[in-house]
Amino acid sequence: KSFDEKLQLLLSVNYQSENNNLMTTDLTNQSLVESPDAPELYTNGVLNWGPSQFFNNPYANLLKKYNVSTNNFRANWQIGYTILPGLTAKANLGYTQMQTDSYSRTPIASINPRLGVTTGTANFGLGNNTTWIVEPQIEYRKNLKENAFTFLVGTTFQQSDRNSSTMRGTGYVNDQLLDNLQAAPTITVLETSNTQYKYQA
Repeated sequence: KSFDEKLQLLLSVNYQSENNNLMTTDLTNQSLVESPDAPELYTNGVLNWGPSQFFNNPYANLLKKYNVSTNNFRANWQIGYTILPGLTAKANLGYTQMQTDSYSRTPIASINPRLGVTTGTANFGLGNNTTWIVEPQIEYRKNLKENAFTFLVGTTFQQSDRNSSTMRGTGYVNDQLLDNLQAAPTITVLETSNTQYKYQA
């Protein structure tokens, strides 16, 4: 509040950040279906693919990375100003932004060499969602004897923008380059989306 108590301001700000590293497959389920006489999982420090192309080493999924990071920012303002006794101008303001960055890869080392696949693949996703809202109001209160009357006039403006893209890099011959989309011999745009929503009442 201001010193004369005519101006009121309330601000709330929240920021959250998450970073998740996950496996693409549940190793428990995969290990349960493996043959009891399956070969050793590692030989000389590298994955062992056994004598057949049909052996699927469950530890290959440990080399497949899936990472998603999320940043979420929210801010809300409540502003009020008393113009005259009983007459107040108000506004509720809100802003939200959420950004996501995802990455997954299938390195050469995670693929049974007997399948004949000699290159790696990586997917990159970006997302950005922003929303703002403005709600201006005029409120008038009047007490008449034992009765109290309140008159409220207001409107709402809102806009949401959503942008996302997913790109795939293929043809990597070096697993060390999988984190870099620009290092991929072939880049494919899998999805691009830009939408906007507006509301007024």
